[in-house]
Amino acid sequence: MSLITYIPLYLKESMGFSAYWASQALAITQAGAMFGRVGWGAASDRLFGGRRKIVLLVIGITGAALMVALSFMSRQSPLSLLLLVVFLSGFCLVGYQGVSYALIGELAGRARTGAALGLMITINAGAATLGTPLFGFIVDRSESYAIAWQTLAGSRRRRLRGARRISQRAAAHGGTFP
Repeated sequence: MSLITYIPLYLKESMGFSAYWASQALAITQAGAMFGRVGWGAASDRLFGGRRKIVLLVIGITGAALMVALSFMSRQSPLSLLLLVVFLSGFCLVGYQGVSYALIGELAGRARTGAALGLMITINAGAATLGTPLFGFIVDRSESYAIAWQTLAGSRRRRLRGARRISQRAAAHGGTFP
């Protein structure tokens, strides 16, 4: 959620975009998210044979790399490169959810899918509720979007580790949560 919330402010304050062009870049981010939801789902099913954990790992690593790329952008960066990073950030950082929810449903098993998805959505909402103002706090304190983007990249890495532990726990119980 930090990406969607702060990309227009970042582009306006750090990159010199007008409010109009920053909002257009937000639309590009949202377009990336739309294509990501469908694209990652198709990739998960067709290219990776339903191995959603690997797909989420690819998404997580790519998303973290894109946050680092945003942190290194400057006013001298080519506009086409910046907009590509913005689009791909939406593709990964917002577009991952379908694959994530499919995996949660599969891990939980048929009898627990509703509760597991409800819990996952609650966790995502809680993370957005806490993470978005924290991102803004980092920007305010450091006066640097670069530091905030790098912090966001680091948090993705920690979440990848947590997801791996959950996956290992489920595997130890026959592929579902106990």
